[in-house]
Amino acid sequence: MASLSNHLPDDAVVYVHTEQLIDHCAACWRNGDLEHDTHAAEHNELVRGKISAPPHVTPPSLLAALDAALAATPDVSLFAPELCASAGLSARSRLELTRLQALERA
Repeated sequence: MASLSNHLPDDAVVYVHTEQLIDHCAACWRNGDLEHDTHAAEHNELVRGKISAPPHVTPPSLLAALDAALAATPDVSLFAPELCASAGLSARSRLELTRLQALERA
């Protein structure tokens, strides 16, 4: 996740807050009601963080740079509903918020 910053413009950065890391095995990720000890050890990680950019970097250009960086890392997903809203993409903002909330409930 932190390597995404290498692809962002003008000192923009993705901060990963590792103290807020949540580790889910694949089955728990899909269904939080399962007994963890009874299934496979494939893991998914959910981590909160921040996206920061200088004032002259516009939300649409920052979002485009993030999308391009994420296209090269298919095993990573990033949900930034507030950035999408700031970029004028309200439908995408709502979708990302819904997905983020679903993951946080898992």
